[in-house]
Order: sequence, then C-alpha cells, then structure tokens
Amino acid sequence: MKFNVAAMKYEEIDDKKKVKIIKAVDATALKVLHQLDKKIKPSLKTKALFLIMRMMQKGNDWNMVDRNHWKQNGWLEKGRPY
Repeated sequence: MKFNVAAMKYEEIDDKKKVKIIKAVDATALKVLHQLDKKIKPSLKTKALFLIMRMMQKGNDWNMVDRNHWKQNGWLEKGRPY
C-alpha cells in the first residue's frame, strides 16, 4: 500500500488523498481481522516436522531447557499446539 502525498505534515495532505488512505487502511484492517478469526490448520509437512521434533525431544537429555518447555506444554505426550 503506497501513497504519494507530497507533504511534510499530515495536515498538508489533500483531503481527497486522506479519504483514499483511510479507506485503504480500513480495508486492510478488515482483512487482518477476518484472518484472525480463522482457525489455523497446519499442513501435513508441519505435522510431520512436529512429530520428528517430538521424538527428538523425548530422547533429549543434553538440553533440558528445551525438553522442559516441551514437557510443560504437554507436547511430549498427546498434546499438540494446533
């Protein structure tokens, strides 16, 4: 979203351009809002990578910070972030 306004201050922008900018920003905000309402569906690739990482974390005894994070979230058992 690019707008050439030829102004140094907001007050110097032409009223017609302000209206166009506001409409474009409102439309973009509405699109973002609709995207936030949708449920995230991970792809098969994402699920496979999560499974691989889960198996690696189950045997992880060298990095306890990561392992504890996975354990606290319940991802080492049946829990999933999706």
